[in-house]
Amino acid sequence: MQPAAAESGGGGPPVTRAKGQPSLGPQGRREELPVAGPQGRREELPVAGSQGGGGTTPSSCLGNREAAGFLATQNNDQQGIPSVAPVVYVGKRHVRREYLPFSYQDKKELCKMQKQFGRSSEIFKGMMKATFNSNEMVPSDIKDLFRCLLTPSEYDLWEGLWKKALKTVLQEIQQTPDAQDSDDNDITHDHLCGEGDLSSANEQIRLLSKSVLDKICNAAEKTFYQIPSPEIKTNYVNIKQFPSENFLQFVDRLRSQVERQVQDPVVQAELIKEMAQRNANETCCRIILSLPLDPSPSLAQMIEACTRRAELFSASERNPGLTHPKPVAAAAPGARRQPMSSDQLQHIICHRCKRPGHFAKACPENQKRKSKNQKN
Repeated sequence: MQPAAAESGGGGPPVTRAKGQPSLGPQGRREELPVAGPQGRREELPVAGSQGGGGTTPSSCLGNREAAGFLATQNNDQQGIPSVAPVVYVGKRHVRREYLPFSYQDKKELCKMQKQFGRSSEIFKGMMKATFNSNEMVPSDIKDLFRCLLTPSEYDLWEGLWKKALKTVLQEIQQTPDAQDSDDNDITHDHLCGEGDLSSANEQIRLLSKSVLDKICNAAEKTFYQIPSPEIKTNYVNIKQFPSENFLQFVDRLRSQVERQVQDPVVQAELIKEMAQRNANETCCRIILSLPLDPSPSLAQMIEACTRRAELFSASERNPGLTHPKPVAAAAPGARRQPMSSDQLQHIICHRCKRPGHFAKACPENQKRKSKNQKN
């Protein structure tokens, strides 16, 4: 019989077990060992088969004492690793908040999508938007993410533009209740950039509120899309809808270039709407012109109308006989042509005024010319 060994954890009662044998709990599983933690408190460290704590060392390779020492050392090492990641808010503004590491797999996935689809693609933009919306990130995390997405030269350019944009953000924050941090000090440009004494992620999460972090992330995302990319850049004025292209796809192409070349969101919306009307193909132009003018149709209404009615209007393009009627044999005596409905008239294009809804014989321009000739 081997003598029993007594162990004490953090000043608590000794734990007695047989030397070299693990302490078994219910169903033969190893129990968690009490190990002295910071400030003399007792912490439960899983020795084997546990999913919590730190480490994945097989329990069969280490005894209880060795496993406890290994896990305690691993936990101490992990405390020195800086956290790079989305912020998880636990308390209110003036309560210390904790955040979780941003996984390497997520960064890898973003880099992969940027390489596969391009920086200006809607798929990549949607993934970026979802990343920022679902994770609250401090300035140091933002810098770390864009170091992965950009080349060193692109990153330097992005950082300079981002800091410049944060000056405008700072002016907006100074007019709100968030003008002071959790220590009641005025928020400065260093707060937003995460520089100087505020370069630590722990300080950034402790001092800055969620609304301020959201503004910082929005500025970083907008600046990212202003960076010149290897992709071919086209002037948005020259982007035209192809005859067989869907109007929605045309607007997406137009939007991607306008957002890259114009920074003001209000001006962006106006330009996208104007260029969509001006550079749409013939079919979509007719649909847009048929919409009510008062009030002026929005971009969403134009997209909806063109998506629903494009097939009807393009029928005249697929069947030229609708716009260029061929001569037919004379109708039999007594036969009468059925009057055309309003929907059918919309497919008819006048050769004189180039407007839909009537033939050249019934064009209002004929009456104007007749009255003008009579006066002369």
